[in-house]
Amino acid sequence: MTLTERDIAALLTQDENPRLWLDAQTGANAYGVSPTWQKDLHEWGSATASGLSEQGWETARQGLGDVTPYSLGQELLMAYGLAPGICDVVLSSSGTAALALGMEGWDIDLDTVLICHPDDTGSQVHERLTGRGVQVTTVTSYDENGQRLSRMALNMAFSRAVEQVLANGRRVLLVMTDTTKLGRVVPGEAMVLACQQQDPRRVRVLVDACQGRLSGVRLHTYLERGWRVVLTGSKFIGGPPFSGVLLGYRGGSGRLMSAPCSLAPGACLRWRVALAELRSWQQADHRPLAGFLVEFQRRLFAQVAQETGLQLEPVFDLEHTSHPGTWDDHPTIFPFSLVLPDGTWLGRDALQRLFLRLAAPGDEWRVRWGQPVCLQRFPGRERWALRICLGVRQLLPWLASTERAAEALTASLDVCLTGLRATRDRALQLARSGLI
Repeated sequence: MTLTERDIAALLTQDENPRLWLDAQTGANAYGVSPTWQKDLHEWGSATASGLSEQGWETARQGLGDVTPYSLGQELLMAYGLAPGICDVVLSSSGTAALALGMEGWDIDLDTVLICHPDDTGSQVHERLTGRGVQVTTVTSYDENGQRLSRMALNMAFSRAVEQVLANGRRVLLVMTDTTKLGRVVPGEAMVLACQQQDPRRVRVLVDACQGRLSGVRLHTYLERGWRVVLTGSKFIGGPPFSGVLLGYRGGSGRLMSAPCSLAPGACLRWRVALAELRSWQQADHRPLAGFLVEFQRRLFAQVAQETGLQLEPVFDLEHTSHPGTWDDHPTIFPFSLVLPDGTWLGRDALQRLFLRLAAPGDEWRVRWGQPVCLQRFPGRERWALRICLGVRQLLPWLASTERAAEALTASLDVCLTGLRATRDRALQLARSGLI
């Protein structure tokens, strides 16, 4: 049975989290995302949330059919090449919910969680993990002057934190975020391995890969080490907002805690749509992608450098040690700042209003970027940026045809640059009108 637009909206927004509920005036959720396909909206916000693609919309219209949480989980394992007999899968309504499940059922009683700063992970992750009978310790991403720590300094901060926890006789769950809102791996893979070696009996690892910017071969490696991994079907994959999954190998450090039959119909439909996107992605040949990402980054920085009012922030290759050269070693999130003619940087509130305004119906050039993220926390003064986010929706056309790959990459870059210029011009217009 084909669902109506109202049916689809009701199902896709079925969740206890109000961020998914639709605003009566705008018809969009807290991220500005509509539950229907927006043909004229350019999606570059996969680090936050994306609207439905045309394929996603057609999948949603088909409804649930005979799918169950169990069948969806088995399909996800198949898409990633994971054997059902050796890998547990627990679907959940969101990545945050999956991370909370990832704290349970280990072979030792964990009493401490070490995790990165809230600026670098999901907005409700720390709140959800707190109060579950463990001590949640945040490792800051900033120095005493509010500047972002270097990769080495941040890794050492995690190492010292693990050392201190173990010295106090505690048992720690180390959360490795791959990737953060700025596209970093925190702490780096080598540091996580080193921390675990401090005392393998008392250190367990949970990988927050909710961004989904993870190659299949790296996912397999993480699981083979006995680490648990949390993914989402939204963000990089491009499914509807709010769909999480917890993965872990059997016979490792404990069985996963699950209640798979409790997954609501709305979450099942969100996962069904996400799996349609994931299948398309997994069927592509990813081998040329690393080179394409290097070329995109080079050309993007060269061309934005010639623009006024726009500044791309520095990005770095990701801190992986296994499988060098795979596509997920390269940045797919590019933060950019906006500066007005008087030299004023747009702050968080102004950028958030601009972020929502740009994606709303009525603008001549509609675009959704990754929502504002903090770059620096100077005392009394912060710096914030929007983000260009490459996801499956941008990358699949590059891989569709070897002969036309360069053409597809150039087309993506042209759309991105047009969106950046429209964003700068719209910001200036709104600033002059006193609206941001």
